[in-house]
Amino acid sequence: MLHAITAEVDLPIVVHPVGKTTAAYGVGLPAAAVRRVCEAVPQVVGWKMTYNYDGYRAVTRTLRELDRPVAILGAVAKYFHENLANGAFEGTASGAWNYAPEPMLEHILSWRRADVGRATEIWNGGLAQLQEYVFSDFGRLHVRYKTAAWLRGFIPNPLMRPPMPRPRRDEVNALAALLAAAGLPVIGKDAIDQAAERLRFR
Repeated sequence: MLHAITAEVDLPIVVHPVGKTTAAYGVGLPAAAVRRVCEAVPQVVGWKMTYNYDGYRAVTRTLRELDRPVAILGAVAKYFHENLANGAFEGTASGAWNYAPEPMLEHILSWRRADVGRATEIWNGGLAQLQEYVFSDFGRLHVRYKTAAWLRGFIPNPLMRPPMPRPRRDEVNALAALLAAAGLPVIGKDAIDQAAERLRFR
């Protein structure tokens, strides 16, 4: 597939590697496949790190062993603190930017300034708990991305196109509380209640 793409459009590629869920890697492709793809397709310049923590570490080592740079792009935001601490983070490709850009950016910049104290303060000041909730159910991940963006007031409603499910009222309530606990402004309770009635959150 990648060879077919590059034959038609010879442009840099960032790979979004999702496969069968495994204990070793989560939803990402295994390290051997990562190596094979990168060696066979020189247009690959970045790898979206869709992995669990152990898989992230293994794939990071594989990418670092290549004879050319392939950017390690953090995706699962609940691991960002550890990824940054390990220097295994050259950028991001994550839907978490849709709802928490301010603390996420300050967290990353704090690590880049080597201000571990400030980075840890931000992380433990509500950002970790927010990201852990959003990423706790991959089947609901994109619904939660959009719901949180709506709660921030960034978009007019939280609905995704069918057949994607509607947000649940318990998710809305949890996200509103977690966003507020992270110091982020959210829309008012009246607006949430009105939307819940109109859009039939259950």
